[in-house]
Amino acid sequence: MKNIAFVKKSDQKHDVSFVEQELPELKPDECVIKVNAVGICGSDLHMYEGAKGYEWVTYPLVLGHEVTGTIIEVGQDVSEDFLSKRIVIDP
Repeated sequence: MKNIAFVKKSDQKHDVSFVEQELPELKPDECVIKVNAVGICGSDLHMYEGAKGYEWVTYPLVLGHEVTGTIIEVGQDVSEDFLSKRIVIDP
């Protein structure tokens, strides 16, 4: 399965692009979420602008960690009761 991500490629200012990526293999305790909306917060904007204080970040990095969506697949250790549930990620 593939997805489109908004990726900051390096620590350089405005070095971003939309990238098509393969999803990693689903681990037993994980879920796949179909994203309905993503919020861009201050830390995303600071990284986009190349602000100081983010030297600890490794790149490439997918921006947008405030997410809402629907669970479309569950790992083997996750109850199937979660399928089709709407969720909000607490970053």
